[in-house]
Order: sequence, then C-alpha cells, then structure tokens
Amino acid sequence: MNATSKAIHSTFESVEKAADQTATATEGLIESTRVIANGALDKAEASVKKLHKAAPRKLGSAATQVDEFAQRRLAQAKAVQVKVRETANDYTEKAASKVREKPLQSVLMAAAAGATVATLVTMAKKRKLAS
Repeated sequence: MNATSKAIHSTFESVEKAADQTATATEGLIESTRVIANGALDKAEASVKKLHKAAPRKLGSAATQVDEFAQRRLAQAKAVQVKVRETANDYTEKAASKVREKPLQSVLMAAAAGATVATLVTMAKKRKLAS
C-alpha cells in the first residue's frame, strides 16, 4: 500500500468516525429532548393528581368536571408525547441513515452547524459584555 492509498484510507476512516460521532450526538440530543418532555409531562400529571386530592368534596360536580377536563388534557398531552417520540425516532433513523449514506457531507454539515452555533454564542457574549 503506497503513501497515497494510506492517506486516502486514513481520511476515509476519519470521515467515517466523524459521521458516527455526528449520528451519536444527534441521537443524544433527541434523547435529551425526550427526557425533558417526559419530565414536564410527569410534573403536569403529578400536579393534576395533587389538585384532585386537594379538591374539597363539597365542590362535587364542579370538581369532577375540572378533573375530567384535566384528565382529557393529560391524555392529549400523552398522545402528543407519543407523536413527538415517534417523530423523533423517525428523524433519528433518517439522520443516521443519511450519515451512513453520505458521511463526508454529514461531517461538513455538522461542522457548518457547529461554526454557526459558535458564531452565535460569540456574538451573544459580545452583546452581553457591551451592555
């Protein structure tokens, strides 16, 4: 294997490694989003249960109506959570597939996104320091 072949092979391995790291980072971001969404729904559910237990019995049908309304909204929120989870899984699978199909393009896109974020953070810090 000559030096050029070794360099090409080494570059390909680097690109492949970077593509895998990009896919892993993307999956981590999606998982973090899931955790945050699940935590928010758990807090909402706990609040509804707490309110339900605290409601005095003399409110009768009004409390029942409020509870039914809250339960419906909680069920809707859970349905949205499931949809978000499914969509996130779809995007994760699509992103990982694209990274595998076009590792060099994926690395370049990730680098551009990283540069954009770094620029925005730098600009925000400069504004904060200026004010």
